Amino acid sequence: MRVLLIWIIGVSALDVSYCVHDGTGFVRDEMNPLVTYVVTACGLPVFVGVKLFGTSLVCLVLREMYVLGYAYRHVVVTAMCTVQLAVLLSYVPRWF
Repeated sequence: MRVLLIWIIGVSALDVSYCVHDGTGFVRDEMNPLVTYVVTACGLPVFVGVKLFGTSLVCLVLREMYVLGYAYRHVVVTAMCTVQLAVLLSYVPRWF
């Protein structure tokens, strides 16, 4: 479980670092309309705060699911890790 949480947090941190590095210029390539709205209406610092809050909340909920022993916790964790893998793979073109 710890490894999965570290995976989620690590990819989220990488995503935020690229957003901060690009400044508000990443908005033109952003596909999520909610992200575009938050960055254009409130600014990049608010977006980073919202993203940090969301990542923290997700990790807390996933941990509680494991502690309380929910039956479908593996499905939820697998879905989250898959989404984070997709985010990470979206940055592959930047590395080459």
